[in-house]
Amino acid sequence: MTSTGKVLTIFLVIIAVLLVSLTAISMFFFQKEIEKREYAETQVEQSIAKRASLEAELGKIKKQSLLLEEKNKEADERINSLLDELELEEGLREEIKSERNLLKDELAKVKEDMLAVQKELNAQIGGFKEKVVQLEDKLKIETSLKEGLKVKISEFEQKAKNLEETIVQLEQNKVLAKPPVPEIVNPSQVVPAVVKEPEIEDDDEKVDLEKIVVNPVTIPEGRILSVDKETGFVIINLGEKDGVLMGSVMSVYRGTDYLGDIKVSRIQPEMAAADLLPPFSSRLVRKNDQVVVK
Repeated sequence: MTSTGKVLTIFLVIIAVLLVSLTAISMFFFQKEIEKREYAETQVEQSIAKRASLEAELGKIKKQSLLLEEKNKEADERINSLLDELELEEGLREEIKSERNLLKDELAKVKEDMLAVQKELNAQIGGFKEKVVQLEDKLKIETSLKEGLKVKISEFEQKAKNLEETIVQLEQNKVLAKPPVPEIVNPSQVVPAVVKEPEIEDDDEKVDLEKIVVNPVTIPEGRILSVDKETGFVIINLGEKDGVLMGSVMSVYRGTDYLGDIKVSRIQPEMAAADLLPPFSSRLVRKNDQVVVK
């Protein structure tokens, strides 16, 4: 009985220990469960708070999304408007390009017309300048010839006066013969001559006069200085100093080609004016052609 009681006692002790252990374990797990529950509740509360925060943020995001959608619509409308404006601008640009090309063509045509007018004006101005120069040269020659003629007229008037005095003196001395006076066609046509004083003899009343002696003059080759196309009138670089006389006929050459004849109509010491003798035409003669005595 004693052995059985000991076994039971030990068995009871073991059961008691197991119960205590189970109780302790249950209490431990219960405590853990409480902690887990508290943690879970805390997490739930935090999740609820986060959810509320997220819902608030989501509301903000939705509002922002709506605003963005509105802005997107406005942007789309603006883009469409800009595209329409761009199309209009491109159309205007093409129209402006075509107008600009048209203006370029018109400007080029105007420039060509201006160049043509400018060339024509330059040609006319050149012709006018040439005519002015020719007229100035002609005026200078005419003025110089006029002055030269005045001097020659004065000289010949003095010579005529001297001849009249000689004639009167010869008549007073009863001289039957008198020196011949060359016929004066034009003052510049007079050729210098040597006249010897008459020898008077009382018996026969005879006068011996030395014949007029004309020394031949070699006229150098000249050239044309200018041509007046309208009047058929030329200026040559030969004058009285070269032995040219009024009315002298001269030939015009270009190289070895004979062009025609000219006749001196006005003269001065270093140059002369001459008229073209038909059929010689002013279209055939030009500056620097050679002039030779005929």
